[in-house]
Amino acid sequence: MDSYYPQDLPEGADWEEVENIPLPSEKPKKKAVYKNTAKKTESLETALQESENLMNRLSVTLRKNSFMESKMQSLANLNKQLSNKNIFLQDQFLVLKEKYQNIIKNNAQFAQNLHSH
Repeated sequence: MDSYYPQDLPEGADWEEVENIPLPSEKPKKKAVYKNTAKKTESLETALQESENLMNRLSVTLRKNSFMESKMQSLANLNKQLSNKNIFLQDQFLVLKEKYQNIIKNNAQFAQNLHSH
């Protein structure tokens, strides 16, 4: 069977066979190996299908992993930018705090000098 999509299936498709197709999250069912040549061929075909299924699932998993790694890198870059901005804003806050504390201190001294004269 070449396709999992119903619209791509042949007219007389066996739906029971379609429903038995394993999901990517399921482990494929293993079939016993027989001495009979026809059974060996069937077992070999089953093993090849299982191998192909596993390769497809591995491919999907690797693509998801690659996407997540790029997303993590993007978020790490954003985190670095925001951390740098935060450090800048903290420094700016400390400078302004010191400036206004000096203004308040000078105003208090000025007021005190006015009252004493």
